[in-house]
Amino acid sequence: MWKDLPRGTPEAEAAYYDNYNRGRDEFGRKVLNPAGVDLRPAVAARLGLKKYQNAWIWIWIWVPWVS
Repeated sequence: MWKDLPRGTPEAEAAYYDNYNRGRDEFGRKVLNPAGVDLRPAVAARLGLKKYQNAWIWIWIWVPWVS
């Protein structure tokens, strides 16, 4: 959908920090959190997060981008 963003850049992050799409998400809502990943409740709990808690996390993944 957001083909003009660099590959791997979350739209929410670009909207929040760079006013991409006038700071709005695809539904026109103002982006209040630049999170680029949503975690399942069980994964969040294993990371020590409480219900509805937000936090910065580091994720290391290897993705073989195909061009």
